[in-house]
Amino acid sequence: MRSRPASVPTARWRAVRAEVCDELIARLAGLATADPPLRLDSHPVARRLLDEPTPEAAGAYKHREDLIDALLCAWTASLWARRGLTRCQVLGPGESDGPEPAGDVATIIAPARPEQRRDGTAR
Repeated sequence: MRSRPASVPTARWRAVRAEVCDELIARLAGLATADPPLRLDSHPVARRLLDEPTPEAAGAYKHREDLIDALLCAWTASLWARRGLTRCQVLGPGESDGPEPAGDVATIIAPARPEQRRDGTAR
């Protein structure tokens, strides 16, 4: 959550953002039993996500946000390596539509259940 929704008063924004981040961390902890698992307790720095509430200060919050991004990227790479297109989808153009050579076009690998696929195809 990067920008304050209009419904959240400015004075409450950082507290609300921290609460939402803590909810996200609780959901990520639920991936400990997934295949592949995301074990937040497997490293001391990641373990602090579980042990400490999300700080409201901008710099400390940003550090936590960056750690969450890194953990999700690593887990997604593991999911992609293990399950490929059965549990992931590739978002982005399949071929270059512009001057970039094929292979230089940005894509995103995103976890997805069959019913969540952008193209509507279940594999």
